[in-house]
Amino acid sequence: MKVFTYNQYIEYIHKVRLNAVLQLAEENAGYNLECTSEQNSNDKAIIDILKKKREVSSLINDFLIPREKVQAKDLQVYTNDYINKKNNSKEFQIIYKIEKKPIFYLFKYKVKTDDEINYKILNSCIDIIQSWSIGQKKEKHERYPLIVPVVIYTGKDIWKIPKHNKQKKIGTFILEKNQIDLEYNIIDINKLSTKFLLQKNSEFSQRMLIMKANS
Repeated sequence: MKVFTYNQYIEYIHKVRLNAVLQLAEENAGYNLECTSEQNSNDKAIIDILKKKREVSSLINDFLIPREKVQAKDLQVYTNDYINKKNNSKEFQIIYKIEKKPIFYLFKYKVKTDDEINYKILNSCIDIIQSWSIGQKKEKHERYPLIVPVVIYTGKDIWKIPKHNKQKKIGTFILEKNQIDLEYNIIDINKLSTKFLLQKNSEFSQRMLIMKANS
């Protein structure tokens, strides 16, 4: 399972100042979830599922396989004024936090391939840690935050964006000195077998089966 650590945050926050460019990249994404087709209906169903703690705990345990199983009762949607202000994106994302632990799960839902996903994830990870830091009283025994970035992809095109990639370009912006080395987890509908999905007893798996059958 790929994670974003506090040490990476410290490294990148001093190395690059990308927030303005990253925000622009997300705002230009043009993501639209109006239910005008069967495909968009499925997209809305996936998003509704990602808003249910019980389903998200099953998703984490089934697809990410953490060391310790995540219980629905320990999940809480993480948001605050800082996150709300920074997240002006038209793309869907949702953040969960493990209760009483600085462990976050960042979910981004994609219906199209996105060459800028590494930067968008980095931007979100930085925002999460900055929001956590505001007003935080650090004690010696306290753990630093850990973020698990997850991309859920249901598009038909092959997802070719490396999960571990060094990039230095966002659209027309060339960032010669600011290379980003970021890992993320991806749940790609094209790489999930019908047999595997049938073994999982969750709304998410059932919806993915429907989407595969209709593709």
